[in-house]
Amino acid sequence: AVATFKGHKRGIWSVEFSPTDQVVGTASADRTVRLWSLGDGSCLRTFEGHTASVLKLAFVTAGTQLLTTGSDGLLKLWSVKTSENLNTFDEHLDKVWALAVRQDGAEVATGGGDGRINIWHDNTAIEADEAARLTDAQLLKQQEMENAVRSRNYVKAVALGFELQQPTRLRQLFEQMLQGEKAAAPLKSTMRAVAGMTPERLKQCLEYVREWNTNAKFCHVAAGVLAAVL
Repeated sequence: AVATFKGHKRGIWSVEFSPTDQVVGTASADRTVRLWSLGDGSCLRTFEGHTASVLKLAFVTAGTQLLTTGSDGLLKLWSVKTSENLNTFDEHLDKVWALAVRQDGAEVATGGGDGRINIWHDNTAIEADEAARLTDAQLLKQQEMENAVRSRNYVKAVALGFELQQPTRLRQLFEQMLQGEKAAAPLKSTMRAVAGMTPERLKQCLEYVREWNTNAKFCHVAAGVLAAVL
């Protein structure tokens, strides 16, 4: 033997080389996965999270992530850099004995003691695109809200503030409305802003009001909004 790695407390079920680094991964009945340096034999990472023996492991995403399966029936995804459990998939009813990754990494197959073979598709790119689209939509709404504020359309601005879930900006909007030149007009505009709220949004509004009321600086805003609601 060129090198011997010691650290697992029970038997080892699976061993895999990293496709990019001088590292080897091992899966053990002690419920852990370990990464070892091929250079000096030191343990670089320990992955803990399975509740039973870890039966298979595979490097994916150019060696930056690990997939593991175990006797607990779970498929887990890990970050090699941080040892963080990024996701857990529970679709087997028994031990997951087999794990195979397609060459391009787009799909993964798992086989379990329940007689099932599950095919998993990597949706990372799709989810990233969706997140980008969501971010773009949020930016557009943010700009729309600020435009509404500039045109003094506070009813629209408040509605967008709730859609964007921005309690601090909402408090500032209500404060602008309540600090108008006339005593009656601001309250009327605040009443218009809350008049068309759905029960769910009204509940959210009252939760914000309760939070603002805990701070002496903002209790006047909370009182004004509450008066408009009532």
